[in-house]
Amino acid sequence: LIRFLDEKQQVRCGQPTDFNGVLPSKAELVERDDPFGSLLLTGKICSVEKLIAPIAPVQLLCIGLNYRRHAEETKKELPRNPVLFMKGINSLCNPFQAIQIPSIASSPAEVDYEGELAVIIG
Repeated sequence: LIRFLDEKQQVRCGQPTDFNGVLPSKAELVERDDPFGSLLLTGKICSVEKLIAPIAPVQLLCIGLNYRRHAEETKKELPRNPVLFMKGINSLCNPFQAIQIPSIASSPAEVDYEGELAVIIG
């Protein structure tokens, strides 16, 4: 199941049917444009113009320093309880979207890379 913009720039959800290389070029729409709604396929085929993030969150809640090795590599003491923090929803990127790094964070380099695992509850 993918979430994408169609040729009219409308947000859609569907099952990929045709590919242009590894990227989907067409998808069969699901009954509602909601990845958490009905997953019944409609038989309607739509062009995939741009892949977008699988969800449109209203908030991003995060847990930091939640494993020992990360705390050690950042030279921070392992907390008794996980560190909770929030990120703005504008920190979510669409697939293949360039990551914007503010100039204030580029000299000296203050941006670190990480892989993130998202868990959707609800």
